Amino acid sequence: MATKSQSTTPLSRLFRLGLDFGFRSNPARRASQFDRSKFHRCRNRGGHRVALIESLDLLQRKEVAALDPARYGLADPTQKYDINGIVWTHPVGSHANVREDTSTRPLRAIYVGRIAYEYMHSPSKTERLWFSHLLESDTPDVHERRLGEKSRIHALLARSETFDYRNREHHIRHAPPRQIELLTGLLKYSPAALFHKIKGGSEVPEGLGAAGDVISHLVASTSLQDDGASKPVKVTLLPNPSHLAEAVNPVALGKTHAKQFSLLKALLREGETDL
Repeated sequence: MATKSQSTTPLSRLFRLGLDFGFRSNPARRASQFDRSKFHRCRNRGGHRVALIESLDLLQRKEVAALDPARYGLADPTQKYDINGIVWTHPVGSHANVREDTSTRPLRAIYVGRIAYEYMHSPSKTERLWFSHLLESDTPDVHERRLGEKSRIHALLARSETFDYRNREHHIRHAPPRQIELLTGLLKYSPAALFHKIKGGSEVPEGLGAAGDVISHLVASTSLQDDGASKPVKVTLLPNPSHLAEAVNPVALGKTHAKQFSLLKALLREGETDL
């Protein structure tokens, strides 16, 4: 019989090596630096309102008062604060006394940059903390790609443009946009089967006596092997009938739960109880 893990209580779990995430209690410094913590939460909540999401930047954007540090008594940019447990730009538990302007500059680039992040409406505290940690702990070197990865990305992009540039006088348009490129590219759907469907054929073998669906509901199932990965990842695009627009949602949820439960049983059989 499996014994219970000796892990800490859910409220005291922390990030481990920047990879694992769980619930955690609020550090004591959050109470002593309430204004700093409140300013950070307001920036997470309202930064998307002034983000540079318009490519031409022609719209007049009004400053949001909640994003002004002076409103929270943080008018001195040279004053140092311990941001550990408030901002995730340093490893958890490290000594992180930094100047106000030093900590604000990268965070403003994240939340008031060219991508609008809006996630503070989530009712799950775990999800909100996960997004904050993901965005704030990111560094430029994370996005550095090896030459092989760049070549693979370029090949996928070039292949995805085939349907746009193969024949200038004939264009294939498909709803939702770019689904053809996704199917025939990453999901490895047969282009021959795609054109068979476009010409009026059925994706279901005739001997089965079943009717096919519209072209926008083509499905695929394949295994994707990423560079450096020990095992492939099985990706399945589930069928979604036209007359049951939302029917696929509970199906996807049930399939995910079934696979997770199967994995859990396998771990328990092997004696791994510290999940």
